[in-house]
Amino acid sequence: MIYLAAPYSSRSQETMSQRVHQAGQAAFSLLKGGHDVFCPIVHGHYIEQAAAAHLDAERWYEHSLSMLSRAYELWVLLLTGWESSRGIAMEVAFARKRSKPVLLLTYEQALRGERPAARRPVNGSGGLRPVS
Repeated sequence: MIYLAAPYSSRSQETMSQRVHQAGQAAFSLLKGGHDVFCPIVHGHYIEQAAAAHLDAERWYEHSLSMLSRAYELWVLLLTGWESSRGIAMEVAFARKRSKPVLLLTYEQALRGERPAARRPVNGSGGLRPVS
């Protein structure tokens, strides 16, 4: 399974809704392209919507990391705000600690159902950037 990370939290409800929509489109296109993908943003958002209730962020982090522990790769969807996302930083650190590959995926690549190109860490700091 591929764990598809995407930014979610924002002060703007509109931004959060747009991120869920884009992550859902990306996950669908990747599934259609033959990739077995789990996207916690889409999963959690619609669970809470169906239940008309919310879990605290800590419980969602626990659940997400449980799912990430089962994945063989972490793909980071490069939506606006991904570089400053605390959730993505946590997921990347968790994956790296377990020697799971971390790849960066543009929204356009995702919509085409493509696998991301190889990526690498920057200055060993845990930051990411596309390979030039």
